[in-house]
Amino acid sequence: MNKNRESISELDTLYKLMILYMLDRADQPVTRAQVYDFMLSRDYTSYLNVNGLINEMITTGFMTSQVKGKRSHLMLTDQGREILVMFPDRISADIRKEITDYLIEKEYDLRNTTSIQSNYYKSVMGDYIAELSAREKNSELMTIRVSVPSEESARNVCLNWEKNNQEIYKTLMQKLL
Repeated sequence: MNKNRESISELDTLYKLMILYMLDRADQPVTRAQVYDFMLSRDYTSYLNVNGLINEMITTGFMTSQVKGKRSHLMLTDQGREILVMFPDRISADIRKEITDYLIEKEYDLRNTTSIQSNYYKSVMGDYIAELSAREKNSELMTIRVSVPSEESARNVCLNWEKNNQEIYKTLMQKLL
């Protein structure tokens, strides 16, 4: 029984290091959903285990989580980076390559989820404001605030921005320039 607990603990340690490595290698914050996608699509472990590991690493200060709109973005802390330095050989070259390949394959999706954001709120006048933004790296490209009469309209504006942001941005820039 102790041997099983030790092997589970070793696997959880590996999974934590993999998640930290993924955050370290990404060019921008990674969402929880993207970590789940990587870990679950390769059958490493279960959703509940990944969720628990992420929460534990946030609690211990190895990473932080910031909610933007409907997404939870994970960022590596200096303490998390130190852990990676302490255990450089715990992640095999094959797993490191899988993580790197995933980040390259999903680069557009990763960039889009961190650079395209939308949110809405009820204004003091009773209407709803949909706030749409596009960022590239640390630069704000565009922020648009649209007043609409209902929550449903605001939600639709946000969804359409997330789906059609490139086309909308291109059209606006063509008309403005």
